[in-house]
Amino acid sequence: MKTATTLCVTMTLVTSVLSATPEGSGSLLSAKSLVCTTGPGVYTAWTPDGPSTKPSTNSAVFAFSNLDPRSGTARLEGEAGKGPVRMLITAAGITFIEQTRLGGVFITTVYDTRPSSTAGYVVVDTRHNTLFGEPSISQYFGTCKAAF
Repeated sequence: MKTATTLCVTMTLVTSVLSATPEGSGSLLSAKSLVCTTGPGVYTAWTPDGPSTKPSTNSAVFAFSNLDPRSGTARLEGEAGKGPVRMLITAAGITFIEQTRLGGVFITTVYDTRPSSTAGYVVVDTRHNTLFGEPSISQYFGTCKAAF
């Protein structure tokens, strides 16, 4: 019974993701560009005792342009430069994946939701880096404004 339930839930999730097409996912997917602002978040570094997470007051402003849901590509412009990124359409919204020149992976998800308390779409920006050979992870939260 447990296997059948798991299979049913998995199939439902896969169907939800596959049905998240540009025509059916709301106004976020019709955006031509997104300008995102992230603020406070958290930073995690590995110590001899294990992961150590602390609040971070860093902030950033970055933009995604040339959004092309069909080809799965976009262009990122941020403080560290600009370049192409992968663009994944999911049931949640749009996820952008960037591999940095130094080998880090940055994952930014713009949710297709605008809570009444914000002026834009909710965004979560997660950065997976290596610093002096140790994992260095940060996650920031904010909003994105779309241009149509």
